[in-house]
Amino acid sequence: MKRYRPYAPEQPYLLPPSPSEWLPEGHLAKFVLALVGELDLSVIESAVRWAAGIATRKQWYDGAGAMPDAEWEEAYHAAWHAFYTPEHINTILRRTCASKIGRPGTTLSTILWFYLMILFEGVHPLEGGALRLKARRDRRHGLPLENPLVFYAKYWGGTAIKVWQYARVYLRCKAMLTAALKAPDRFAYSDLAIAPPKADEFDALDLYHATSGGEAALKRKYRDDAIRATGHAHDAVPAPVQAAE
Repeated sequence: MKRYRPYAPEQPYLLPPSPSEWLPEGHLAKFVLALVGELDLSVIESAVRWAAGIATRKQWYDGAGAMPDAEWEEAYHAAWHAFYTPEHINTILRRTCASKIGRPGTTLSTILWFYLMILFEGVHPLEGGALRLKARRDRRHGLPLENPLVFYAKYWGGTAIKVWQYARVYLRCKAMLTAALKAPDRFAYSDLAIAPPKADEFDALDLYHATSGGEAALKRKYRDDAIRATGHAHDAVPAPVQAAE
């Protein structure tokens, strides 16, 4: 679930530089930025959070009441952590190393990007960044400036801890990739996800029989195959679907 980002127009970027350097002095946009910086946006922030909850409740209603936002947040993060386990990361790396056109390095960087943002930043990867630049004087309206010793101790201490956490996860995943690249059976590796399709996979795989939606999709496939084979829709008789043993 996406989170509302705080208003911080003066936050600098690694590349390009601060937005304030793009505009000349006296530009109207700078006046607007200064004006907004003096506004109390707490009402807007609470309204955005409230609207997000309303949209969630309208889209997902279980008949007994909507799931609270906290439960949605918990389910969202649980799904990410269930996917990015060390075992599954190792499986993904084995799969990309087994392919002659695989890109192991790119796969590893993508995994780390998506995994680290959720693990340490608590936001979606498209909304996060590894190192955030902060300035002590950039404070919200009404908040006092922090003591320099307190601010810089927290900032640099937190940055150092984050770098150590990032490095620990990177080294662990990098070791998995190195082992996958050097594995004697690197190109012979296979599992259900990358194995060539089999003639009976539609009847054998539980994916097509675990839910009524899977059964319906399988029936449509048999029907479409029959139409292509005969050329006439009225001659198509769906094949019976039997649950996997």
